[in-house]
Amino acid sequence: MPGVAIGDTPDGQVASPSSPIPPPTAVAADAAGNIHFGASNRVRRIAAGTGELSTVAFVVAATALRFDSAGNLYIADFGGYK
Repeated sequence: MPGVAIGDTPDGQVASPSSPIPPPTAVAADAAGNIHFGASNRVRRIAAGTGELSTVAFVVAATALRFDSAGNLYIADFGGYK
């Protein structure tokens, strides 16, 4: 999907090196190697192995992403008041 930012790529599509990532506001990897990042008012996941994109959460501005030892994702959402 040339010219489409990964932050705006539809769920189910594969992340492509030719699709630029908008400046992420936060990045974290889980124990399985999936990459999670905040961009374009969403937290997205790039699946390890397949590269498939999915939306994990809608946010105002993810400022930090962290996983605990059980694999739960915690999101600091600036201005989200959740």
